[in-house]
This record gives sequence, C-alpha cells and structure tokens, in this order.
Amino acid sequence: MLSMHLALCVAFLVLPGTDGGWPFEGILGEVPKVQPLPHGLPHGLPHAFPGAFPFGRAPVIVVEHHSGFNPWEDLHKNVQRVVQAQAGGPTAVQPVQMQMQLGGLLDMFGDHHAGHHGLAQGSFEVHDDHQSRVLISAVLPGYEFGTKTSEKPLSVRAVGRSLVISGTHHQGPLISQWQRVFSVPKGCDVKNVSVTYNSGSGNLTVVIPRSNTTVPQEDEEADEDDMIGLPPALRALRSGLPGLMDQMAGMQALPQGFLRARRPMGLEAVLGQVMGELEQMHPRNQLPAVSHVPEDAVVNLVGCFAESQLEKVRLKYYGDSNAANFAAMYWHAQNDHVQYFAMARHSVPLGHAFTAHGFLHQNEVPQWGVYDGCGSPCQDDDERWCGCANEAERGFPSAGCAEGEKRFAVYKIGVQNASSTDTTDATDEKPVNASQAQAPPGQLYWKLAGEKEGEPSIEVVMPKGTKATANGNEVLVYNASREEGDSSKPSNEATSTSVAPISKVKLPVGVSTNSCEQKDEVLRCKLEQEDVQDVPIKVIDEL
Repeated sequence: MLSMHLALCVAFLVLPGTDGGWPFEGILGEVPKVQPLPHGLPHGLPHAFPGAFPFGRAPVIVVEHHSGFNPWEDLHKNVQRVVQAQAGGPTAVQPVQMQMQLGGLLDMFGDHHAGHHGLAQGSFEVHDDHQSRVLISAVLPGYEFGTKTSEKPLSVRAVGRSLVISGTHHQGPLISQWQRVFSVPKGCDVKNVSVTYNSGSGNLTVVIPRSNTTVPQEDEEADEDDMIGLPPALRALRSGLPGLMDQMAGMQALPQGFLRARRPMGLEAVLGQVMGELEQMHPRNQLPAVSHVPEDAVVNLVGCFAESQLEKVRLKYYGDSNAANFAAMYWHAQNDHVQYFAMARHSVPLGHAFTAHGFLHQNEVPQWGVYDGCGSPCQDDDERWCGCANEAERGFPSAGCAEGEKRFAVYKIGVQNASSTDTTDATDEKPVNASQAQAPPGQLYWKLAGEKEGEPSIEVVMPKGTKATANGNEVLVYNASREEGDSSKPSNEATSTSVAPISKVKLPVGVSTNSCEQKDEVLRCKLEQEDVQDVPIKVIDEL
C-alpha cells in the first residue's frame, strides 16, 4: 500500500481524453479518490498543493494529447523511476548501483544539453544495465518511411561519442522538428548500434552494446561555470540529487524487504520526504533561465476568468513561483509551443499557473472583465496582473480574492510588430529556415544540418544581438557590440582574452575556426564526413 501512496505522491494522475491540467475542483469531472497518507502530507511537495491529500485527492496533471514531450521532463521521469526502484523491497538496487544509474542518466541527457531542441511526440526512456547494453526507447507514432520524399522522417546519427536522434513529423499542414542528443557512456560500442522502428506501434528502440572491457570511472566535480550554463531543470537535478542519494543510502541500512514487512515508525515520512524533494526538482517547478519578455513580443490580457469558466481547456500545470512571474509563464508557453497561459497567485509569490494549447472562451465575457485588473500585480512586472488565489485555510491567503476564490489572469501571445520579419503565431510549428532561426534570449542550441547537401555541419542558433567564435569542441558566444568599430574583424576570428564570453556551447566533436561562418544568429560549422555516421533504421510493420 505504501508503494501505491508514493506513486500517487509523485506520479500525477492521467485522465484519458484530456490534454493538460491542474487540480481544479469539478472542472475535469470526478477525480478518482485516493486514501490520504497515514501521517498527512509529506514534507517537500510543491507549495501549491499543501493540504491536498487530506481531502482525498492527489494533484492532477493530464498529459494525453499535449503538444509534445520536453527532454528535461523525460530526464526527471527516468530519475524518478530509478529512485522508486530503490524503495521496491528485495529487488531494490544498492546505493552504489543507484549512484551509477543516476549519474549515467545525468550524463547521457545533460552532457550535450544544448543539442536538445523541439518537442518530440513521445517520451524517451533510458535503461543501462552497466553490463551488456544501453537501451534508449520512445513511442513516436506517425512517422512514415518509404515515401517518395528524400527527407528522412526519423534519423539516428553517431557524432563523436554521442547519438543524435532527430525527427520531422508531418500532421496535416503542420511540420514539427526536434532533436535529442545522448552522450554514450564509456565502454560502449558506438560502431555497432542497432535501431528498429515499429511503424504500427511507433516504438523506436536504440540498442548500444557494451564492450567486455572495463572502463575505470572518473570522478569529476561539476565546474561552477558549467553549472551556470545549465538549463534550470538540469541544474536542479544535478545540485539536488547528491543529497537525495545520501538519504536513500541511509534507508538501505534497513532490512531487505522492509516495505513488505512490519514497517518501523517514521519510515513513511522518510520516503515521503525523499519523493517530495524529488518532485521539487521537476522542470515545471523551475523558473526559466530567461528573466524578461522580448520588447517586441505581443502579449494581451484575454480577461480575468473564474475557475468555473476554464472547463475543457487543454492545460499543462505549473506551480510554485511560476504563478507570480509573468516572464516565466511567457517562456513556459513558448517552450510548450502554445499561445495561452494563465496565472493565479497568492499574496506570497507562489500559486497556480498553466499553459494552454487552446482557449474555448474567446467569445465568453470574463467574470471579472478585462480592463479592471485581475487580482494582484506580478512579482517581476507590476504592470501585469497575475490573478489571485485565496486559500487562507491552507496558509496561502490573497487580498485580491474572497476566501476559497481563484481569479485567473489569462494571456494570449500574439504576433510580433509589423516591422518584425517574423510574424508567425506562437502555435506555428512549421520549420524555420536556419538563416531565419533565432533562440530566445539567454538560450542556445545546436542541431545537425547539411544532410541533404551531403556536407554535414552543425548549426548553433543564438539569441539576437550575439556573435560566436568556434574554439575546438566549444562555441563561445559574445555580445555583438564587442565588434563595433572594427568592421574588418571577421565574426569567427578568435576574440581577445580580455573580452569574456556571455555563454558557451559544448559540441560533440571539434570544429575548425576556418570552417565556421555566421549569418544572422546562426553559426554554421562544417564537419568532416567521418565525424557523422548515419545509423540505419530497421523498419518493421507490426501491431
């Protein structure tokens, strides 16, 4: 029973036929009831949910038919699986094994974190037995092989000691592109990777065999500069998991199978705290790295809506301080490829927020209008409204609402100014030409390119107003203003050591400075043919 309670504690309920969600009372229909934990709510669950379990309900986030899967949510799900296995009785992994598995996951997902971009149609799982093989799998339905087009719908390529998995998905008039990069552990045979795709089920399976030779583990401490450049979700896991592993190691001193025998007093609280702390590391609880909204962004307040007016809206929940930060929810919506987001904050900068794929109430009059404000101002922008959520009985009051009331400030992201060259909608998933691509402020990513031309290359996409210099297997990014007054200096020329880069991108292989050329906000570096090896995909047609 305890294992079931823990699963409900951290694995949110999934309701079929809906699209994203949050724990609204009476909005998503009757939520299946669960038994409360024996000792109340475990310490460490998100601030948005204290008191939820004693009322017989678990937090709800619905993930069916949403816009796509985020790589950091995938990583957190993989970490959660390993930690849950530690509390699984006689089959529980040992602390050393857990440390190897968690460290391996962080390295595989995070070593080349700038190579992840776009939302995939399925969630990636990584299983490493540390003996014979590493298995990477995902369910990616709807990719058609064998068509007349020369474009590969799915591709797996070995670049250095990394596997780059990318997809181009067609759904009606929409085309979405994504890329995932997995750093292959030492001791694996990258030259003998096997890949299968089941066109019936959409199962993609990548098997990386391990060699028989033992590779010594290298103890590496995280560099502070590397930590600063990490995505917030990855940084939260890298900084928080060591302490969590120490707690789990202490639990291992208990007798084997302790979850199935008579449990010592306080064990539930220990496990609840561990799982609660892991839940705090979830990407939806982290503020985006970008702390401001672009000046030319168009974001309009749709209105101040009541909780009851949000029925059937396709939502994805974000909690904690996201609900009080306008810029945070703007970038969450951009990363989720949706137009709408909504916020309802407490007096303290915490609360409830979500992104929405669509909004069904454009012709409905908001209960509290549009022009009279909505709740309280946002923590980061006092000219924007962040709604209100008065839950005083749980210790989270709000002066903008009556007790028990929530008012949601709903925003819509529109097109940019007419003077902008990019007037696409926030939901437009058509691929952007590399020369027109641009990363959000403070964000960088790279992708493989040149496959059609037969000249493999890496394209580093940067924020507007930046320049880059290739430096071996790194690309250093600077403010473009550093070159003002020296038009004779090429953009890819080595920069004076007196000028500090504002960021950097790690590449899976080294590139030559002379092979790189920057156009607008894209630095394109040619690769040697032997640097990129295409891995054939065996397509099977079975249900």
